[in-house]
Amino acid sequence: MRRLVRALVGVGAACAASACAVTEARHEQERRALTRRIVDDAIAYNEAYSSAISGQVLLNILRAYNRQPRQYMSMSGFANSDADSRSASVNVSGLPLGRLGEEWGQGAFGIGANARLEPEYRVEPFGENDFSEIALAPTSARVFQHYWSTGWNRDLLLFLLVERMEVVRGADVVVLENSPGTIAANCGQGYDIGGCAFIRAARELAARTNRPATAHASESNACLPIAVYDRDYASIGEDPSCAVRIVVGEETYRLSLRSLDAMVYYVGELMRQDAAHPPSSGAFLEARLSIRAAGSRVEQTPIFRIVEADDRTEREYAATVTYAGRRYSAGAPANEFCFRPDDPAACEGLRGDRSSSVLEFLVGILAYNQSDAAVRAPQNTIVR
Repeated sequence: MRRLVRALVGVGAACAASACAVTEARHEQERRALTRRIVDDAIAYNEAYSSAISGQVLLNILRAYNRQPRQYMSMSGFANSDADSRSASVNVSGLPLGRLGEEWGQGAFGIGANARLEPEYRVEPFGENDFSEIALAPTSARVFQHYWSTGWNRDLLLFLLVERMEVVRGADVVVLENSPGTIAANCGQGYDIGGCAFIRAARELAARTNRPATAHASESNACLPIAVYDRDYASIGEDPSCAVRIVVGEETYRLSLRSLDAMVYYVGELMRQDAAHPPSSGAFLEARLSIRAAGSRVEQTPIFRIVEADDRTEREYAATVTYAGRRYSAGAPANEFCFRPDDPAACEGLRGDRSSSVLEFLVGILAYNQSDAAVRAPQNTIVR
C-alpha cells in the first residue's frame, strides 16, 4: 500500500510539474500576443490620429475654397482594451471568510461580464474660449521664430504666416498686404500690385536671409528683432506685444502674423481657379502661388495641390477626405532625391509637392495652439 501511495504521489508530482510547464508556456505566449497587440494598437492609433487631424485641415481648406464656414474640432487620445478581450467577474460579498461554508445563504453573490470591442475617444467642437485662442488668435512671435530658425522654407512661412509687412528704410515706410484675392499668375511679370507686391518683397526677403544671422550683443529692449543680418547683433524678442522684426542691412521688416483660421482661408482662396491660369493636368485644384520646390534652388511648385482620390492616394497621401460627396487627397509623398555636386542643374525639375509641408505646418500650429504654452497668460521674457 505504501508503495502504491508513493507511486501515486510521484505521478501526481510529475503531472503537476508538467501542468506548470504548460501553464508557463501558455502565459509566455499570451504575453507575446499582448505585446504585439499593444504595439499594433499604438501604431494604428497614431496613424488614425494623424489622418484625422490632417484631414480636418484639408476639409477646411476645401470649405474655404468654396467660401463655406470652417469648423475645428478637438480629438482626445485613444483608450482601449484588447479588441478581442472578454472580462468577467464573480464576487461574493458580506461573508466572513472563516465561515464561508457555513453562512453561504447570508451573502450576496454576483456574476458579470463585459466586452469592449472599440477604442474610446472623443471628438467635439472647440468651446467659445478655446476657439478664440486656438483658431482666431494671431500666431505668436515665438512660434514664428521657431519655424524660421529650424530650416523651413522661408517663402512658405512668409506667405502663410504673414498678413501684413512694413518695410522700413530710414524715414521711408512701405506697407504691403498679403491679400490672396489679388494674387495671380504666380506673381510673374506685370503682377506687382496688391498681394503680388507682398509676394515679390517676401521672396526677396527669403533670398536675402538664406545665410546665418550675425551673433547677438547685449540689448535691454524687450522688443528686439527675431533676426538681424549684416549687422553686429541678432536677438529674439519674446514679448507677445512686440511686432516680429527682421533686420537685413539697412532695412527693417515688421511683420503682422495671421491666425490659424486665416492661414486655412488663405490657402483655400489661392485654390480658386483662375480662367487665365488653370491648374495643370491631373490636379483638381492647384494654388495660384508657388514656392521653392523640395531639393531645388530655383524650381518652384504650387504651395498646395488637391487631387481626386483613388486607391493610390488613399494609401500614400497625407490626407484624404470626403467633401460634397466626392473623395479628395492632398499631400503627395515627395520621395525623390538627387545629389549631383558635379552637375547641380541635373537635379532641377524634381518638382517636389509641398502640400504635405503645408499640412504639417498647419497641424503643428493647431497642436501648439492647444498646448498649455499657448493658452496660459503671456510672459514677457527676453531670450539672448
